[in-house]
Amino acid sequence: MTTETDVADAIIDRIRITADVKEKVVIAGLIRTPFKSPGGEQSCSTCIYFHPRHEHCGLPELDFPVDPDWWCRLWRL
Repeated sequence: MTTETDVADAIIDRIRITADVKEKVVIAGLIRTPFKSPGGEQSCSTCIYFHPRHEHCGLPELDFPVDPDWWCRLWRL
């Protein structure tokens, strides 16, 4: 059985092998709008990796500026 952690780990593994920022954005599934889930809205601003002062994703594999209203498949509360 595949878990959410397994999926996230696979995405992170793919991101690690590329240096191209555009490709990282595609692999992470970054979108410019919040994701609406049954549990509520998810966005970079509510992710544990978001640094609001710098509007930056602190996930080591991504590590680039993001807008608070964006979302990616690696979002974590």
